[in-house]
Amino acid sequence: MKKQYVNFISILFAALCFAFTACNQGMTTGGETGTVRIVIGGEGAVRSVDGEGLPVFDETNTKITVTDKDGTELAKGNGKTPVELTLNIDTKITVKVVVTTAAGVWRGSKEHTVTAGNNDVVVKLSKTPKSVGNVLSKVKRNKPQDVEITLKLANGKELIDDVKIRGNHQGYPVIARDGKGRIYVLYDKGSSRHFTRFDAEGNEDADFETAITSVLPSSVRIRTMTVDAKTNTIFVFDTFSPNVYALTESSPNVFTCSGPFDISTLPVAATALPVSAAAAYNGVLFLATSANKLIACDVTLSGTSLTLVERAIETLENLRPSSLGGWTACTGLFADKSGVYCLLYGSSLRSPQWYMVGALVHYTYSEGGLANKTVKGLHSKAGGNDPSLTFEEKAFVNPVGFIGYDEDYLYIADDGAEISENPYIDFCIAGNKNRIAKVNRDTKVLTFEDSASDVTWFAEYREYPPTKIPHLLWSRDEDGHVTLKLKTLDGSVKELVQDINTRQQDKLMTARDSAGNVYVLYCDSTPTAQLHLERFSADGTKDNNFGTAKTGFTLPDTDITDLAVDFKTADVFLLKRTMAAGLTDTVITAYMAKADTGYASFSGPATVTMPDVRGAVTIDAVAAFDGTLFFAMDVKVGSDNVKKLYAYKMQTAGIFAFTTDKTETELSKLRDDDKNPMVCTGLFADRKGVYGMLAQKNVIGGAAFYALGKIVRYTYDGSTQLTPVALSGNNSGLNPAAATPGSIGYDAQYFSYPAGFLGYDGDNLYIADDGVDITELNENHRVNGNQDRIMAFDRKNDTLSASSLDLDGATWFKSYDKYTYPETKMLLWEKGSSQYWVGDNGTEAYSSSSALSTTPSQQLTDVFCYDQNGNLYIVVCDGLDYKVKRFTPTDTGLNSTGDMKIKNEQKQPVSIAVDVSGGTNILYYGTNDYSPLKWAVKKIEWQDSFDGERAPEPFTSFTREELTSLAANKDGVFVGVKQIYEESVGVNQIPKYRLKVKKFLKGTHANGSVTVVENDPLYVSAPGSTNPHTPIPKPASSSHDPYIEYEEAISDLQVVEGTLYAIMEKAEKIRKYNTVEDACTIDEFKMSSALYKVGKKTADGFSGNADKLAEKRAVPPAGANPGVGYGFYRFIAVKPKKLVIASDGAWGKEGNSASHVEADNDKVLTYDLDGNLNSPEEKDTAGKFSKELQRSSSGFNWE
Repeated sequence: MKKQYVNFISILFAALCFAFTACNQGMTTGGETGTVRIVIGGEGAVRSVDGEGLPVFDETNTKITVTDKDGTELAKGNGKTPVELTLNIDTKITVKVVVTTAAGVWRGSKEHTVTAGNNDVVVKLSKTPKSVGNVLSKVKRNKPQDVEITLKLANGKELIDDVKIRGNHQGYPVIARDGKGRIYVLYDKGSSRHFTRFDAEGNEDADFETAITSVLPSSVRIRTMTVDAKTNTIFVFDTFSPNVYALTESSPNVFTCSGPFDISTLPVAATALPVSAAAAYNGVLFLATSANKLIACDVTLSGTSLTLVERAIETLENLRPSSLGGWTACTGLFADKSGVYCLLYGSSLRSPQWYMVGALVHYTYSEGGLANKTVKGLHSKAGGNDPSLTFEEKAFVNPVGFIGYDEDYLYIADDGAEISENPYIDFCIAGNKNRIAKVNRDTKVLTFEDSASDVTWFAEYREYPPTKIPHLLWSRDEDGHVTLKLKTLDGSVKELVQDINTRQQDKLMTARDSAGNVYVLYCDSTPTAQLHLERFSADGTKDNNFGTAKTGFTLPDTDITDLAVDFKTADVFLLKRTMAAGLTDTVITAYMAKADTGYASFSGPATVTMPDVRGAVTIDAVAAFDGTLFFAMDVKVGSDNVKKLYAYKMQTAGIFAFTTDKTETELSKLRDDDKNPMVCTGLFADRKGVYGMLAQKNVIGGAAFYALGKIVRYTYDGSTQLTPVALSGNNSGLNPAAATPGSIGYDAQYFSYPAGFLGYDGDNLYIADDGVDITELNENHRVNGNQDRIMAFDRKNDTLSASSLDLDGATWFKSYDKYTYPETKMLLWEKGSSQYWVGDNGTEAYSSSSALSTTPSQQLTDVFCYDQNGNLYIVVCDGLDYKVKRFTPTDTGLNSTGDMKIKNEQKQPVSIAVDVSGGTNILYYGTNDYSPLKWAVKKIEWQDSFDGERAPEPFTSFTREELTSLAANKDGVFVGVKQIYEESVGVNQIPKYRLKVKKFLKGTHANGSVTVVENDPLYVSAPGSTNPHTPIPKPASSSHDPYIEYEEAISDLQVVEGTLYAIMEKAEKIRKYNTVEDACTIDEFKMSSALYKVGKKTADGFSGNADKLAEKRAVPPAGANPGVGYGFYRFIAVKPKKLVIASDGAWGKEGNSASHVEADNDKVLTYDLDGNLNSPEEKDTAGKFSKELQRSSSGFNWE
């Protein structure tokens, strides 16, 4: 080989002159001088590119500098206008010229000593560029098997767009340079292969391709090509034969094509073809073959006769040990006077081997052969047996080609990916590593730098697993159909599938792989429901080449119910659970489709026998990682169901099967509640183990409301051991109140009802919390709407927190209504009959459709109450027995929902109260004894059914008091009592009374009292007497003096939102002497009533006096207006913020006379607690309630 880098041409500077900016001071010293003229070009016009592709020299691309021997700049210019430079003779100067184009740099310099007269300086520029600009590329479309790239120069000038690579096209475009810096590209575009050339300015030679193809045989399809940078000979290699052709150019685009040379005739090449890369320099052709042979051949071209003589052969050794089964390929060759450079690459991007390695191998060449092998850029551990290698900064990842050079360096595209050891998936791609490597051509020192962001070479590797993937969202409509959506990374929400008919309630069969793809197994909601298996990319695009979306695809089994995707390998598993033939066991059946075969088909069934189960034969949840299947389900242990987690190592190579490597562990239930069993709502598996979502709730009544969740984590040794990971503090998400009975309110620190895994990013797993807002309202824990949110579990730190991710309208599976306070219809009844009915406003007459349902033997009484839920309880006399009958409110009335007999109770209860707060159900009833005076309260507690015969327990009792009313709530039992006592006034004993409400805690001890009426007399002197309305002793039965008798009591109590209200009725009876009866009988009768607030709140201290909120005094008749009496008797409905009162009142006068006048006033009054209490809504009712004012010869009687 001739030892010569460049061939010089002399250019005499003449017509086109370069302008200089000269520093005149010090250029002459007054002695003899000479004139220096520096001129470039010829006599003709300026050319853009000459006929041989060389660049023009003009002011835009040419720089000239003149310096003296000390390096002091004397002038610089760009060739715009002529300049004469005058210098002292004997001045030593250096003139440097640099011509820079998009494709390369040409340099020249000339030293000169100034002489007297004119000095014409001749500068020699290299016809071969000193450096050629890098050819860069950017991925334009990154679809698998259909990649398109754009080729451009370093200054951004585009060469070719829409270049296709991979698939049915070349792996990469082939790029070469000739000695003039021109760029040759072999590439595919559309369905055609093209061979083109660009000049030194980066402009395409429009005639080149036609000129080349016209001289090549028509059968030739070029596989690869190279250009001898010394001789500019072009070599092309045929795709369909072992032939190589040489083309020489005698004048622009005038080519002579040699005859073919059969490379297979070379001794070694015969078994090493085809050629994968080529390079040539100064008559030596270097070939790299697919069998990793490097061959050096001398080229002889005589006319059209081409001959290759094999001179040297080297084996390009594998970059990784053969024990790992690694492969190595040559991705590019470059030749210069020093020898040949070879780029090698090897990779495995699939478990269990993850690596990308490359190397630059240099050989010197002489007639003696290839020698002095030098290897640079190989990973430090490439020669070891580690199956996976992480990225090294100073090593190649994927060298794909030589992109440029200068006098000192070669530049290489390193189109790699960063492989790292991910804690959750093992080795994987962590991102792209697009770099430019440069190697010093003398020292062979190799360095790397990142390429610009718009230079991505030929492949864009997806981060695997992505740092962040889109997360799933879903909602269920009123018909039970689910719509599945994806929140993409650009913030938009994309619908994936709608109207999903889930086979198991609250179970959506989705899975994710580590690339973020979404897999969905679902039934549609069409009349003939179809089972679908579909996949969507991370941007929500449906994959029409996967599952049932693919034409001709058939599911292996239409009864499958569950889906798992291996988070590491992306293999797909389909499962179902059925009863075994003997009906004593169950069977898990699984099918698998492998990702590395493109999911071409599913395997045959693999089965394993599992224990029996009580109830539905189902699987709760499934997951997969690295060939291990995890599934959670109920199995029968003894007579009970137990939730268990199983791990089975699957045989995925060859025949798909369950192996004997398995383990299991029990998943403890969150609460001891067999009526509401725990569910495993999701499993997720990664390198660190398996995560399970557990949920359990009761939101439809019963002893307690609760919604609980928990995340459990197990490490897995790959065969026989699942080891639980302890999660400290609140990080399991389980509310510690789960360990105690009763309702549990919503607490944002904990899960409410985790419904499944949504996605992941980095360390976090995202979980749908299908939350229930359980809060204390109306003295009980109630379901009060939703608390839907997304929770995040940090796998690195084992911590749980609420995520800031937006729900974007997702409601998960359940939508709960806000709690509404009960609002019942009004209870109406009629004295002396069994007619009890309900109405909306109290004016409705009795009808069979509105009547309460009873048996013929049951006689309803006017002793009744409501509980916090609006249920009505009425004391019933059934023969000799006393029962309490319950009615539950509906939209149309009240339904009978149970009768409970009070065992051995001989007295009719005077009043009752029912408390169903805090998950307890207690009936309290009160009775009176009058000899001696004593009252007692007893209680009956029940759990579920309000029926049967139940024995009461004593609660509390008092003497010398009469019980008139009861109420109960979570804070205690409230008893309205009347105390009668005597007060000494002089020599008289004046009978008086007081009305109180006493509070008793659930432990039966008294907790205070509130006085409603204090120190009121039972008897006062009549109007018209000497001292009217003066308290008097109890009149004798034989007395003829008129007097007034008062009968007053707390007739009812009701708690509304933690406040106790009392109603009082007061009858005023004016007794006058009746000659017929020879006694004072009732001549006038009128009734008044009042509404009281008793205490502040039932939970607060209970003392002092009651607050009178409203009063209704008797209205005497006036003219045409009849009189009205008010007797607040019972609270007859439950309504939010309102009190509905049955007023059983009357008035009458002249009862001892035949001209008597009287009226019964049966009314319903509704007080709005947020309104004006002095103006209640008042309506006359169709019911006659419990008492009537009767008149006889003995006067009035209220009964």
